[in-house]
Amino acid sequence: MDNVHMQLACWERDRLNIEAIRFAVYMVERCDPSGLACDREDSRCRHVLASEGDGRFIGTGRLECDGRISRIVVLPEYRQQRLGNEILRYLAELARELDLPSVCVDADPRHLPFLQSLGFVETGAAPSRRGSPRYAMRLNLGDQAPKS
Repeated sequence: MDNVHMQLACWERDRLNIEAIRFAVYMVERCDPSGLACDREDSRCRHVLASEGDGRFIGTGRLECDGRISRIVVLPEYRQQRLGNEILRYLAELARELDLPSVCVDADPRHLPFLQSLGFVETGAAPSRRGSPRYAMRLNLGDQAPKS
């Protein structure tokens, strides 16, 4: 996606921007407060914020201390432009810079082909979400970047 900037966010400084994106998706769009709530992990995680050229924040995601990538959220009007993919790649590269051996995600079945194309492998079932099956996926970081 052209004209999008990714930046490492600081939870204390950028919390309201991250929460605004989560609120727009989880509460306004999905009416699902389960993803909205901040948890005690947020202050320990590394977060990314994606913004348009005009500075509007349009997506976010987090990397947990154990290498789990979670809460990738993109505003509805910016979907289908591969922004979520770019957030995932950014967080995987950040994990590599932090010398984490791997990253993992709990994935919706529709995302499996994309994750597999990056080198993620299925490691089992993950807890279902709102009745939908989820799959635990892992990417060993080693010495190579996630495939494009």
